[in-house]
Amino acid sequence: MTEEPFVDLVAAYAKSYVSDAGVKERYCKASVSDFSEDVAGQIERAAVAVLERRENVFVTGPQGRGKSYLAAALVREIGTLIASSAKRIERVQVTGDVGNHFLLHGRDKDEWTPSTEWVLVPKALDELRESFSGSDATPQWRGLTGVSIVVLDDLGGHKVTDWTAETLYTLIAERYDHVLPTIVTTNMSKKELAQAIDARLVSRLAEGPQIVLSGEDRRVHHG
Repeated sequence: MTEEPFVDLVAAYAKSYVSDAGVKERYCKASVSDFSEDVAGQIERAAVAVLERRENVFVTGPQGRGKSYLAAALVREIGTLIASSAKRIERVQVTGDVGNHFLLHGRDKDEWTPSTEWVLVPKALDELRESFSGSDATPQWRGLTGVSIVVLDDLGGHKVTDWTAETLYTLIAERYDHVLPTIVTTNMSKKELAQAIDARLVSRLAEGPQIVLSGEDRRVHHG
């Protein structure tokens, strides 16, 4: 049986990484190559910042400029970097599971192999609020506080209340304290987020790369 080329296995691992993160179908094929040279370089540097220095990434710009698509491309790039650092990649079959699974051989024992989870913030906040059984219920985002990398998509796209502000601050502060990277997409600038939600939240997100998207509305232009 012919062994798969290493580059194909890296691509397959990255594709699986995006799927496992829960990236939405509309964005699951996003890659660095879809962007201009300048923006692609920013995505590549952001992926290194996340993996090597565990920094946050702040993606901002007007509505429709491709922020979520860029975040998905960043997730793929993170998966690509993880796989590329292996000396050998092995596909494995798991009984009863039709998904793709891989073993990465030859990575340094100190190299980080993080998992990533994609969260649409407005939807997640609505589901969290609806899960409460009473007024004394405590927000439970404990699962997200321990995930290696979290993408908070459309931060600020929700109704801002004292509860949402405190819920988001608690999540981001706990992740910050444990040096777990958070990737944020938002229509707001850091100043606008600080005024609308919480300056403490923004100060924790500010330590890391910022990617600003401008130009035409991709949704209108691409139909």
